[in-house]
Amino acid sequence: MRFLQIMPVILTGMIAAFFDLKTGKIPNTLILAALAAGVGWQLFANGPKGILKFAAGAVIPVILLGALFYFRMIGAGDIKLLGAVGGFLGVEKIFICMLWTFLAGGVYACGLLLYRRNLKERLLYFWTYVWNYGNTREWEPYLKVDSVDNRLYFSIPVLISIFFYAGGIY
Repeated sequence: MRFLQIMPVILTGMIAAFFDLKTGKIPNTLILAALAAGVGWQLFANGPKGILKFAAGAVIPVILLGALFYFRMIGAGDIKLLGAVGGFLGVEKIFICMLWTFLAGGVYACGLLLYRRNLKERLLYFWTYVWNYGNTREWEPYLKVDSVDNRLYFSIPVLISIFFYAGGIY
C-alpha cells in the first residue's frame, strides 16, 4: 500500500525537477495532477477524513513559506510542489519533509557557492538586501532573474527529501 503513495510522489518530484532545470518553472498541470492524485490517495487510504488530511498537508507549505515567496526568495512552483507533496504525506510528515528539504537545500546551496566561487558576493548581496529593506521598508524582489549565479533549483532538495521519505528516513 505504501508503494501506491510513494510512486506518484517520486514521479511528481522527478518531473518537477526535470522541468525546473530545463525551463526554470514547474508546470501547473503537473501540480494540479499531483494534487488530484493526492486527494485520491487520501480518500483511498483514510476515507472521507482523508480530505482534511490532504487539505492540511497541502496548505501548510503555503502558509509557512509565504513570506519567502513574498520576498522572491523561493518560487511559487516550489511552494506548490511542496503543497502537492504535503497532500500525499499529510500534516505529520510534511513538516519533516520540509525540514529535510531545507537541510538538503543548505548542503546544495553550499556546494553551489563553492563551485561558483561566489560565497563572499552572495553573502554581501544578502546583507545589503536585508540592510536596504530594514532602512527603507520598500519591497524589492530578492532574486535577480538576469543572473544565473544566483539560481538555486529548489525542486532538487524537494526531490532529495522525497527520496529520504521513500527510503524510510522519516
